[in-house]
Amino acid sequence: MKLFVPATLLLSGLLLVGLSACHEKPVTVVQPVKKAQHLKEAKPGAAISLSSESITVINANEISSTELIFEVSEPSGTLMIELSPAGGLELLDTQTSQRIAFSSPGPIKVPVKLRALVDGRYYLNIHATLDNGDVISNRGLALIVQVGPEKARLNQLKKSSGDNVISLPAQETISN
Repeated sequence: MKLFVPATLLLSGLLLVGLSACHEKPVTVVQPVKKAQHLKEAKPGAAISLSSESITVINANEISSTELIFEVSEPSGTLMIELSPAGGLELLDTQTSQRIAFSSPGPIKVPVKLRALVDGRYYLNIHATLDNGDVISNRGLALIVQVGPEKARLNQLKKSSGDNVISLPAQETISN
């Protein structure tokens, strides 16, 4: 009985302290929401496009200098581009990763030197990242590089005569 009273008082005190903590209001910190300064009216993706010719024609085994012209519609920011030539196409004297700061919307010119040893169609893949200070957005683009003459695509269904109708084998079942 001697231990019962102090233990009861200790347990009551702990319970009282624990319950008093439940009645305090929690502290919440409200941070202001940062609103974007520029309203986008285009499809999702970086506000950048390739305004230079989308097809570049060069000769085989010849170094060709050309410019990639990017049109940026953001007022300011940083444009980061990664250039990766597809198999058979070489990128010469050009950095594959470039970072370009701009302070007004408009064209951004990037000089590139290309070479392919064999005639055919190649692609220079471009991964563009645009950072306007509020949002970082990405866009994938490609430059078509035609080396040599473009081969005419063969028509797989060649007509043997001057017919405009091509007969194909088919079976038809009519049921009532």
